Amino acid sequence: ELLRRGKKVPGDVIIGGFDNLISARACSPALTTVGQPVFELGKGALTLLIDIIEGRTAPGTAVLLPSRLVLRRSCGCISVPFKSSEIDDAHNLDTTLYEKHFVNIINTDQSSILDFLEKQILHLLKNGYMLDKILSILVYILNKQAQEFPPDLHKRIWQMLLTISEEHFEIRQLKRQEAEEQLYNFIDDLRKISDPDSLREFLHAELINVGIKEFVISRYKDKNNSVLFYNNSSDEYGIVFRSNLLLPNGISSLQKPFNLICLPLFETDSDIGFFLTDPTDHIPVFLETIRSSLDGALHMMDMIANEREHGILLEEMVQERTSELQNALKELSLANVKLEQISIRDELTGLLNRRGFLSTASRHIALSKRNRNSFICIFFDLDKLKQINDVYGHAQGDIAIKTMADILNKSFRITDVIGRIGGDEFTVLAFDCTVQDYQQIKDRIDQLVNEYNEINMNAWMLDYSAGMASSGEEHNFDIDTLLKLADDALYKVKEEKRDKSKKR
Repeated sequence: ELLRRGKKVPGDVIIGGFDNLISARACSPALTTVGQPVFELGKGALTLLIDIIEGRTAPGTAVLLPSRLVLRRSCGCISVPFKSSEIDDAHNLDTTLYEKHFVNIINTDQSSILDFLEKQILHLLKNGYMLDKILSILVYILNKQAQEFPPDLHKRIWQMLLTISEEHFEIRQLKRQEAEEQLYNFIDDLRKISDPDSLREFLHAELINVGIKEFVISRYKDKNNSVLFYNNSSDEYGIVFRSNLLLPNGISSLQKPFNLICLPLFETDSDIGFFLTDPTDHIPVFLETIRSSLDGALHMMDMIANEREHGILLEEMVQERTSELQNALKELSLANVKLEQISIRDELTGLLNRRGFLSTASRHIALSKRNRNSFICIFFDLDKLKQINDVYGHAQGDIAIKTMADILNKSFRITDVIGRIGGDEFTVLAFDCTVQDYQQIKDRIDQLVNEYNEINMNAWMLDYSAGMASSGEEHNFDIDTLLKLADDALYKVKEEKRDKSKKR
């Protein structure tokens, strides 16, 4: 709204937030907030209540807890400072020539300096330069030429460079933390619920936020029958049905096609029931963590119901179970990183596998659609891999595969999505790239392939074919469409190669 009204943050308006949520870091500019001590607040409130009950503290006593100030750019503050570094004379970027061009802009048209810097940064990134190296060169030049332009312009340039650096840093951190924080917050809230109606309300409100569309919980009534506990597609519950049907009206009642996962619910040696859910984009341990937390929540509900019926509250048992759930959550959190690598990474190359590539690419395409940015999808095929395996052995074939993966990593940026989706098939989604950029990328790959063949002198030659599809101006492609178009283009390239080979 402020941007629409022509107000700049923090130049014209200084803004501060209250809760240090993920959205505070993801917005632009990043929002200065306060980190609330949530756990300390709960502990302090319980301690104060006990002191009041036992007469050690008078009612109405207030306790103040310190909160943590998180400084970001929305208040004009800086949270990611630059590190000074010397310019590497051996670097491919001609710093002296670049500095002369920079000084010429200062002397002739200072109003265009910000546009010049923005275009140059984008140009250098597209040509394979690392962002930290680009920024260190620009900071070096900016400090050297500080006396050549007004302080206000100097400050604006600094703010632009700081903005780029901070957002680049925070986006990388955000991607890594987002999945873990999302899982932790959901599970942390889930394990606190001890009432059936509250659990239904929580699931109905929060499941969609973690990417779950279908979710049905059923509890065993006896050996052959179950009772519907929750269904996010309706408000019905309490319906009794045959357990082998999985749903009150059976699986056949679902609209086809459908894809559901069934996981058991149990506590120690007793079976509680089961739940059905659709697959999510999260790592497999996510559903297992939900299952474990539901086990505990349902078991806790049974205990509370039994103790209410007998008029006894087993506080010690509840606390013990809560502690067990906290420990289990910590253990599962430590397993997340290992399981993520197993589920979305190719073991041989370290690249994303098919599942990881499709999931990551879909999210990046959705973001590019919203920002109306162009992107291209490239399908690579490692030529004659079967022949290398058959003649020289699979160990040599693995070398060829890993070499191709290394070349792709060197040829594309860290923001691009690279995957190995088959034995000899690689795919890349390159953002802020057009059809014109594709030829430069391919030339760079060709050069690296030729250098490898000349240096290693293997009995076989590393070679590849590639096909490309562009997002176009309509920005209306999904990942499956892009891959098909790129695969079609690859097929034409391989046909042309075969025709040339026959003519020889």
